[in-house]
Amino acid sequence: MMFKRLRLGGIAGRMILFFVSLLVLVQLAVFVSIDLRSDQIAQTTVDHQLEVGERVFERLWTQSNTQLEQEATVLAADFGLREALASNDRGTILSVLANHATRVGAAAMIVVSLDGHVVVDSLHPAGDSRIFEYSDLLTHAQDRGHAAATVAIDGRLYQLVLVPVLAPEPIAYVAIGFRVDDALARELGETTGLEVSFLSTPARGERAVAASTLGSRVRTELARMVPTGAPAWAGQAVSLGERQLETRVRSLSPGGSGAIDVVLQKSLDEAVEPFKRLRASFGLLAVLCLGVTVTGSVLIARNITRPIRSLAQAALRIQAGDYASAVPVPHQGEIGAFAATFNHMQDAIALREGEVRRLAYRDPLTDLPNRALFMNELDRAIAECGKAGQAFSVLLMDLDRFRFVNDTLGHHAGDRVIIEVAARLRSALSELDVLARLGGDEFAVLLSPQQRLESPSVAGQLLQCLQVPVVVDGQSLDVGVSIGIAHFPRHGTDAVTLLRRADVAMYVAKREHKGFEEYDHRIDRYRQHHLSLLGELRQAIDSNELRLHFQPKIDLRTDDAKGVEALVRWVHPVRGVVPPTEFIPFAEQTGFIRHVTRWVIEAAFAQIQTWLALAVEIPVAINVSARDLSGTELPDLLDGAMRRHDVSPRLISLEITESALMEDPHHAARILARVRELGVGIAIDDYGTGYSALSYLTQLSVDCLKIDRSLISNLRQETRNAAIVRSTVQLGQNLGLTIVAEGVETPDQIELLRQFGCHQAQGFGVARPMPAEEVMAWVIARELAQDSTSPTIGLEGDRDAHSTPLVSPAQTGRNLRLARSS
Repeated sequence: MMFKRLRLGGIAGRMILFFVSLLVLVQLAVFVSIDLRSDQIAQTTVDHQLEVGERVFERLWTQSNTQLEQEATVLAADFGLREALASNDRGTILSVLANHATRVGAAAMIVVSLDGHVVVDSLHPAGDSRIFEYSDLLTHAQDRGHAAATVAIDGRLYQLVLVPVLAPEPIAYVAIGFRVDDALARELGETTGLEVSFLSTPARGERAVAASTLGSRVRTELARMVPTGAPAWAGQAVSLGERQLETRVRSLSPGGSGAIDVVLQKSLDEAVEPFKRLRASFGLLAVLCLGVTVTGSVLIARNITRPIRSLAQAALRIQAGDYASAVPVPHQGEIGAFAATFNHMQDAIALREGEVRRLAYRDPLTDLPNRALFMNELDRAIAECGKAGQAFSVLLMDLDRFRFVNDTLGHHAGDRVIIEVAARLRSALSELDVLARLGGDEFAVLLSPQQRLESPSVAGQLLQCLQVPVVVDGQSLDVGVSIGIAHFPRHGTDAVTLLRRADVAMYVAKREHKGFEEYDHRIDRYRQHHLSLLGELRQAIDSNELRLHFQPKIDLRTDDAKGVEALVRWVHPVRGVVPPTEFIPFAEQTGFIRHVTRWVIEAAFAQIQTWLALAVEIPVAINVSARDLSGTELPDLLDGAMRRHDVSPRLISLEITESALMEDPHHAARILARVRELGVGIAIDDYGTGYSALSYLTQLSVDCLKIDRSLISNLRQETRNAAIVRSTVQLGQNLGLTIVAEGVETPDQIELLRQFGCHQAQGFGVARPMPAEEVMAWVIARELAQDSTSPTIGLEGDRDAHSTPLVSPAQTGRNLRLARSS
């Protein structure tokens, strides 16, 4: 009944399976560990016991030999033995030897003459005299005064001790032999705790066990296993009968010849036996633990799963959105705490769902609707106004110069600016209008159909509310905004189209600094046209469709030509001549302007090289963009071009706008410093239209300021433009800079610039941009005109200048006064 309601796939079944599996794995690991360690411990124990027993055996054997030597010495000093030897009576000698053998328990008594012949042998009393066969033993006795060895006599082993008989000089040698038999082996085995066996190998005969503690059935097998020279068997395990014995062998033969060996063995089975009993006990204990674990796991699982099932049912109610019903707390303890926590979780989920819904549709920084909520509101307005036949407007706004706030003051300051802007925009709108932050510095407004004001009026209010600078950490920040306007249903009938077209209008307003702009379909076609041009521009560079035109500059003091500015033109095979204003701005936006700049640099240097071949030096100014300054390759491009075309750096200068410098002033300064190291001049183009910050004029090695055409076009005496131009000229003179006026069109402007002290002029009033082949003719014509009696300033309207035939450099080289560099 205990297992009736438990399922293996449920939590109870998994708990039981886990605990049982864990117990089995632990028991198995312990069992395997015991099994492995028991064999290792048994082996180590046997090796240790065998080593200790071997040392004990060596000590006992040495003591035995010493004791036998002492007894032999006592016998050799016996007066009766010396008298018997002096009488040379065999019977008397045998009688004396027999008495002593009985007294010390010797098994053999031998008398050896000084010349090595056996005089009397108790083992062969009737034998004839013969040479004592253990000559090495005799030699040792002669050298040391005594000698001992284990020898085989008639197939039996003896401990033989040989000492001299002194009277007082040696008159003979007496040898006493003690039998090495099973009794001695058992005695040694009991003392050492080992199995002891003595093996001997006769000169002619098979190896045999002379004495042993082993049974008779395994002796022959042992003799066969341990051949002569068996000391190599030290530490070997052998199997004899049904026993596994760890074996060590020592040679007892004189000189270690291996003829007589002692085999010491220890049973591995006896060492393992305690561990076998331990394994049996552990197995029984494991079975009992397994049974107890299974029973306990079932009981615990049932107690746990019952309240968990109740909690699971409560979780299903919460999943269905029922947060009102509380989970009953069954009892104290972990399950009770779990149920109480469940109730807290239910309340927290209800709160978080509300917060998640808010965050999903609200901007966390300003708490305005985000893009998702704005799109929902826009879709709803489209649906309602579409049915009602009403119109409404969408305004898309992007902050101007916001990136510089983040880059300069950090994102924390940028966040404070966004919060302040959101508050001002919200205050400038009615409660019916929807203001949303789409992301970054981009905002959108959905004007209610009930909005009484027209969208341009609302856009003007939004621009007005941001006229006052935003103050962050004591710094006053001028934050402008560009607004694009799209109307429903005139400009689109779906949310995506309305936002896209408002975005198009917003970028037009930003580019043209208009504040706000309403969408015009012509703008979109214009953008598509430029996208198509950009795709064709890549091929134009490869197909060499670009051309360079050059607009000259003159010195207002001498009327000399001072150089030219390189202006790129695109001769499209289908569209004809494409003005730079149609492809340069968009090439800058996409970054493709770098490829255009690379082409212009290469073409300009090639043209300078062509003019140099004609012995004419004409300095050329090249325009570079912010994208060119943002990289690092510009100095390398210039250096490589100068080396390839062998052009001096004094014939090259770069023109850079103020806005390009302000993109990243520090990086631009590093790049321009490298350019200056090459000897290339630097001019600030369109001066007076950008930030007009004076700090970079001191930080950068600038050679020239080019006053923008917007200040020159309406230049008249006693006007604000005249004051600005006059001040700029004075500033440049004080800083040691060359001042160039751009967009000069009339003689009056030229004369007024002369009065202000302006150095150079450039514009249609001097010359229009012209192809390279016309530049030489223009220069020659101008110098010829200067040589005339009535010098005048050549204007583009004067067609005679261009009609002047081109004179070869050889004829006019002495008249060319083209300045090298100023």
